[in-house]
Amino acid sequence: NIGSVTTANLPTPGYTTLSVNSSTTSSINITASMGSNTTIYYIYYGTSNPPGNYWGSYSSSTTFNITGLNSSTTYYIQSQPYNSTVSGPTYTVTGTTATPVVAPNPPTNLRAFDNLSPTGGTFYWDASTGVTGTATYYYTVYYSSGTYYTSGSTTGLSVPVYAAGTFYIQVYAYDSGTGLYSST
Repeated sequence: NIGSVTTANLPTPGYTTLSVNSSTTSSINITASMGSNTTIYYIYYGTSNPPGNYWGSYSSSTTFNITGLNSSTTYYIQSQPYNSTVSGPTYTVTGTTATPVVAPNPPTNLRAFDNLSPTGGTFYWDASTGVTGTATYYYTVYYSSGTYYTSGSTTGLSVPVYAAGTFYIQVYAYDSGTGLYSST
């Protein structure tokens, strides 16, 4: 006697939707909402569609970070739901990693005092490069009787002389666009 086996038709899993919450220069934060009739879903990512890099599998709705990504790059993130052996429709979103914020280059070509007199003199430097906003230059003049400190947006400064001796000058830039300072 030969028996027969009847299998029940499993319902097709519904979409596991994805949404991009935020990104850094090397990661994208995703929320996944598990679809109906889904027991597990797989996440894939990559720079082309369909994405070919496997990230992981999940069995509930969750929020996660895809890490180790390149900055300033658009990624496709895709979910593939399953119910036992039946797969459901894929769902794909795009997310872009942030662009790195870079400090401006330091001012260059600092030149010695010009028009030096008993009451002061002027020194100059070349403007910083890599500034995305407005550059403000900060400078410190060290000399034997104390420190003179000021700031401005020019590439030159007249400094009063308070005492005879050797002067040391440091100049650095502040970029209003990034909020970062250069080195000196």
